Amino acid sequence: MLRGGPYSGLLSWLGQSLLIPGVGAASEAATNLTVNRHSRDDVAAFWQRYYMASEGYESRWAGKIDFENCILTPPPIEFTKDVQRRVNYYRAMAGLPGNASFEEFEVRRSDEDLFSPPAGTTKFQAAAAAALSLAAQDYDPDNVEAYRLQHDLDDTFECFSAAGWNGARNSNLAANLWGPGAIDGYMFEFGSPSDPFSNKEVGHRRWILFSAVGGMATADLPPVISGNEIVRPAINVNYVIGDFQAREHQFVAWPNDGYIPSALIPNFWSLSYPGADFSNAVVKMTGPYGELVPLKVLTRSQGIPRADQPPLIDPADPEDNNGDDSAQGPGSGFYADSTLVWLPEGLPSNFTKDMTYQVSVTGIEETPQTSFTYAVTIIDPNRVDGMELVGTDTPPVEGANYYFGGSLAFQQYEFEVSQRSAEIEVEDAEGEELLIVDGSLPQVDLVGVHDFPGTDPLTPEFYEGKKSFRLSFYDNDQTPQWFEVDRSLTTSVGAKVHFRYRRGFMTAATVLDVETSIDGGVTWQKTPLRISGRGDTVDPNFNTAAADLPVADGVRVRFFHFNTDPNQGVYGSSSGDEFAMGMFIDTISFSNTETASETVSVILPSGKQQGEFAPEALGVNLNAGESYRIRVRPISGDFSFAWGPVKEVVVQPSSPLVAFERWAELTYPTAGGFYDDVDGDGLEDGLEYALGTSPISGTDGLASLALTQEGGRFCFAAPGGTLQPGLSYLAEYSTDLENWTSEGVMVQTTGGQLKAFAPSDVQGKISMRWVISQQ
Repeated sequence: MLRGGPYSGLLSWLGQSLLIPGVGAASEAATNLTVNRHSRDDVAAFWQRYYMASEGYESRWAGKIDFENCILTPPPIEFTKDVQRRVNYYRAMAGLPGNASFEEFEVRRSDEDLFSPPAGTTKFQAAAAAALSLAAQDYDPDNVEAYRLQHDLDDTFECFSAAGWNGARNSNLAANLWGPGAIDGYMFEFGSPSDPFSNKEVGHRRWILFSAVGGMATADLPPVISGNEIVRPAINVNYVIGDFQAREHQFVAWPNDGYIPSALIPNFWSLSYPGADFSNAVVKMTGPYGELVPLKVLTRSQGIPRADQPPLIDPADPEDNNGDDSAQGPGSGFYADSTLVWLPEGLPSNFTKDMTYQVSVTGIEETPQTSFTYAVTIIDPNRVDGMELVGTDTPPVEGANYYFGGSLAFQQYEFEVSQRSAEIEVEDAEGEELLIVDGSLPQVDLVGVHDFPGTDPLTPEFYEGKKSFRLSFYDNDQTPQWFEVDRSLTTSVGAKVHFRYRRGFMTAATVLDVETSIDGGVTWQKTPLRISGRGDTVDPNFNTAAADLPVADGVRVRFFHFNTDPNQGVYGSSSGDEFAMGMFIDTISFSNTETASETVSVILPSGKQQGEFAPEALGVNLNAGESYRIRVRPISGDFSFAWGPVKEVVVQPSSPLVAFERWAELTYPTAGGFYDDVDGDGLEDGLEYALGTSPISGTDGLASLALTQEGGRFCFAAPGGTLQPGLSYLAEYSTDLENWTSEGVMVQTTGGQLKAFAPSDVQGKISMRWVISQQ
C-alpha cells in the first residue's frame, strides 16, 4: 500500500501490535545531536542517552482527543521532544546533522493544491487535523487492510478540513504506531500485512534522512481501547515537506557506516545521494568471515533533483512510476534523495557478538565518485569492552590511582570498592530490610504472610517461619514476574543457590527459572533448573531445590516466573483471594560463594580516566593487610553498563618507592619512563611529573603552560604547586632563541602554581623554558 503526494506523501501500514505503556521522563536534548559513529563507545553511549531517552513516551503523551468536535489538545512539549529526538538520533547515526526542527512552521502550499488551509496554519495544526480524520473512521482489527490510511483525504472522512488535507498530503503516515515508535517504523519500512515489500522504495526513511531536511511537525494519537479491543488505531502524522535547507552532498547509508545497535537493523538496506543515478549500480556485500552475502536489488529510485540538475520527467506521467503499479498521484516514486535499495539474505536474527559487513556499491552515476565502499558493524549497545583497571596490586594505606581509560562518550563512571565475606545471611523474607530487588506486579505482595485456608485447610501456610516470597500473575496479566537477590557474589567451583519452594495453582506452562548474570544485571542466563506448575494440583508442603552458579566475580541471581505459552491462560491472583496462586519461595542460601560485606561507590565525571583508591576519595580508612576488590563501569543516560573486571589489591603499610618512581606507580600507573612521552603531547613524562601536568592527557601538556606578565616581570607558569623531590629545577630565558641563560631567573611556587620569573630589566620579545633534571 503506497500512495504518493507531491514529492512527498508516503503511506505505510506499520505494525499491528499495541505498544505497552512505558515509564520514565525524557530530559535529554532533542536537536543538534552528534555522534562519532565510528567509535563503538560513542555509539553505545549515544543509544543509551538519546534513543532510550525517548522510550516510555506513552506515559508522557497526556493530550486530549475530542472526536465529536474534531479537536486535538496537543501533548506536553516533552512528548514532541521524544519524537524530534528520535528523528535526530537516526539522522546523527547516518552521518547527517541531527538538527531537524519542530518549531512552528507554516504549512507548505502549492498552486496545484486541491484545498488551501487558512493563512497562518502551522504544520502541527495540519498534521493534527489529518490525524483526527484518519483516526475517526471505522476500524476493524480483524480486517486492518480495509482501513483507509491515505494521503488524499476528502469529505467522506470524518473531521475533514483543508488543513487535514494538507497535513496528510505532506506527511509520513502510520497507523497502529505512534510517537517515536512510528519513527522507528518509518526507518524499518515494514510494508503492509499482505505485502511486506510494499515499501521497497523506503520513501519514509528517505524523508527522515533527507539531506536538506527542514521544518517538521508531529501529531500523534494513542490507540483507543474498549474492553480488550482497539476501536481506533494509534496514528502518527509526521509532516516532512517544506522549509528545506542547503543540501549535504554526501552518501547516506542505512544501516549506517560504522557501528550500529543490532535493534536498528532493517530488512531493507539503502544508499542515498542527492541526484545520483543508481540505474547501473552493482551492490556487493561480504560477511564477518569474508563470505559473500546473497542479496536482491529492489529499487533504483530517483529523488528530488539538485539545484544544478534539470527537473524530473513530469511525475504525473503514468509511465514514470518505476514499475510500481500501486503508486498513484503526482510525484509518486520521487522521495527526497535518489536511493538504491537491496535485501540481504541470510543475516542472523540476533547478534551475540560484534559482526561487520562490508558493502561495496559500484557503477554510480551523476556523483563525484562512481563507487562507495563502507563497513557496517552490528553491536549490542548494552555492552562495552575494556574497563580493566591498571595499577599496583599492593597500594599503601594512603592509596593509589587506577587507570581505566575513560571516554568522553559516557556521562559518568561508577568506581566501586568492596571487601568480601564468606558469611552470607539466609534470605527468608523475615527481616525488615531485605536485600531484594522487586520485579513483581504491584497488585501482588512479593513478601507477606501467605495463608490460604481456601486452598488446603490442613496446610494453609505457604511460608516457613512467618513470611515467604510470592510470584504470581494478577488476573489475566501474563507479564513475567521476578525478584533478584541484591548481592554481588564471588563464586568458586561447585557454587550453588539453595532454596525452598511450594507451588500453588500454576498451569503446566507456567514455570519458575533461576537466572544468573555476570555483567551486573545487564544480561541474564538461565540455569538448567526449571520448576513447572502442576495445574490444579498444589504442593502439600515445601520442596528443596538448588541451582548451579557460574564461577565468576560479581554474580547476581534472580527468580523468574513466566508463562511459556502465551496462547494459554494463566492462574491469576486477585484481591481477597482465598486460594494460593503462583509460586512461593523461602529460605534462600548460597554455598561456595562470598559476597561484598562492605561496598563504597564513587561517581566520577565524564572524561575521567582514573579512579582514586584512597581514604580521602572514598570516605573510609584503608587497613593494612586487608584485601579489597575494585571495579568500574560507565553510565550513559539512566543506563549503567556492566562492571569491568574486578581487580583485587592488598593494602600495605607503606610504599618503598619515592620521587618519580612513586608518582609513576601510584599516581599515574600508565606513565612511562622519565624521558618517555606516553600521551604524545610534547612533554616527556619526567617533565609532566615536575610541572604538575598529566601524562595521560594529550590536551594537558604544553597547553597547560603559560607565558604572561606578572608584577612587571615575565612569568612562565605551570600547574604544579610544589617542587617535586629528586629533581633540579631551572628556568632559562632568551631574547633571540639562540642564547639562553638562567641568570636572574627566580623559581618559586605561589598561588598553587609553579612559576619562573625573568629578571625585571628584561624587555621586548622573550622566550622562556624549563630545564629539569633528575638529581
